[in-house]
Amino acid sequence: MFSFIIAVGENNEMGLNNHLPWHLPKEIGYFRSVTEWHTIIMGRKTFESLPRVLPNRKHIILTRDENYKYDHPDVVIVNSLDEVFDKVKTEEENIIIGGAEIFRLFLPYTNRIYLTVVHKKFDADTFFFKLDMDQWIESKKWDAVMDDKNNIPYTYYILDRKKS
Repeated sequence: MFSFIIAVGENNEMGLNNHLPWHLPKEIGYFRSVTEWHTIIMGRKTFESLPRVLPNRKHIILTRDENYKYDHPDVVIVNSLDEVFDKVKTEEENIIIGGAEIFRLFLPYTNRIYLTVVHKKFDADTFFFKLDMDQWIESKKWDAVMDDKNNIPYTYYILDRKKS
């Protein structure tokens, strides 16, 4: 099974200069709670934007650069979608964390989306595509609790692909 985890602003903004355009520590904690103990799949730029190899997760990096290397036991470099499929257990949840091209590539194979909508407009250079909501059902929704460090309102959604 493939899932997305994505946070976007009001205009589907998801990144600026290869970083999130906001700082919300609780949202980062939510990301950790959803992705920990799972395989996470991402493009090279998303991987390079991480502060480090994230603990308790297998990282699969999909890149066109056949010379790209990263020496770490929890990191696997692949150059095609077929190689990703060879490296994962599809009966387990594998979570796509970005970037935009990787989300687009995996959309046909994705059954769940962990979506956070930050209720503000941001400067951005990377955007998430508009979802066809006829294909998704909102399974769960809740608002984040705000505090001094999490001072922009945001809402969590879990979307599941409708059965055909």
